[in-house]
Amino acid sequence: MGQKNKKQLIPNRRRLTILEVAQLKREKQAPFTSVFDPIKYIEQTLPKEIKGFDFDYWSEHPEFQKRPERRAFVHFAEDGTIELVVREEVMEGAYRGDNEYRFALAHEIGHVYLHRTKARNILSRHSVGSSDQYADDPILEYEANLFGGALIAPPMGIGVNSTLFDVRTRFRCSNDVANKALIDADFWRKQGK
Repeated sequence: MGQKNKKQLIPNRRRLTILEVAQLKREKQAPFTSVFDPIKYIEQTLPKEIKGFDFDYWSEHPEFQKRPERRAFVHFAEDGTIELVVREEVMEGAYRGDNEYRFALAHEIGHVYLHRTKARNILSRHSVGSSDQYADDPILEYEANLFGGALIAPPMGIGVNSTLFDVRTRFRCSNDVANKALIDADFWRKQGK
């Protein structure tokens, strides 16, 4: 098994795999030097790539009533369909270019790609109607953050002398995403990429 970094919840091998998958998915929409549009990706790319994928912008969804802090979620159903549900204000914010909302959508794209097999396995083993009970797993959340961050600010597109300001400006992202992208870019280079 790959070595774990003290600051991470996953082995370095898994981290590298997630960054590589994010790179492949990002290349479908935008070069590494441009700004990633998560709305366009959700509306155009995911329905073509993922059989049974659907999305909805709906602030009145019962899940949002139960958990008001949620901005969006992915529901993996027993029949294999995957539904991404997003609060309307998140979509509106992302349309306006709000960095926080753009990242929230990229994070959910990460769940779609990284966790659909795991969710289906959980569903088939436990015969539950929903995988939502695993929504707050810290490892799954960490992985979705890593993937979403790499979509927004791809480490493979960040030069060795890039600064926080460079990354924030180039990829229109928050300080937090830019800082993590710089760390991931260093990790990427150390892996010989």
